Amino acid sequence: MNTGVDIALMSHRSTYLGALRSAKTEPRVARLRAQLAAADDPAAWLPFARAAVDAKLRKQSILLQRLNRRDTDPIVVASVNQIDHMISMIPQATDREGLMGLEGAAARAYFVAVGCLIPEPLRFAVRSRRPPQDLINAALSFGYALLLGEATAAAVAAGLEPNAGSIPVGVTHRSYAAGF
Repeated sequence: MNTGVDIALMSHRSTYLGALRSAKTEPRVARLRAQLAAADDPAAWLPFARAAVDAKLRKQSILLQRLNRRDTDPIVVASVNQIDHMISMIPQATDREGLMGLEGAAARAYFVAVGCLIPEPLRFAVRSRRPPQDLINAALSFGYALLLGEATAAAVAAGLEPNAGSIPVGVTHRSYAAGF
């Protein structure tokens, strides 16, 4: 604490519990006000949100194409085409709901294709959560839970409020991540 280092306290499951803040740390008030103002201003968060959804969808498309190189599965090809169509619609999205709709439609197409690419004994028909219906969905849910904890810890360590994020106030990081 004497060196000005803050300590973020996390549970063994990466849930943020609290923080110890050094008296030498710069006050967070200005940073939090700027974060909240940006979260309320579509001109500030919309370009970032579009870029994030665009990057996610492009990586999904690329991964499916790479995994489908040898055995060209028509379901995977159709899913890649659907995802690419969603990517082309991102610039026209003007609000959170529109972007999340595109991301959700692409996610459905992606998981249909992933289900076809997994070895037969582990295949799944749909992405299921709460509770996951099979081994692969359980592994995906576990991985997403770990990723959420890491992202939350990183935001807190950077002095940001993870419940405000770069999306409109009122949409928590947990509800946003649930769409992934």
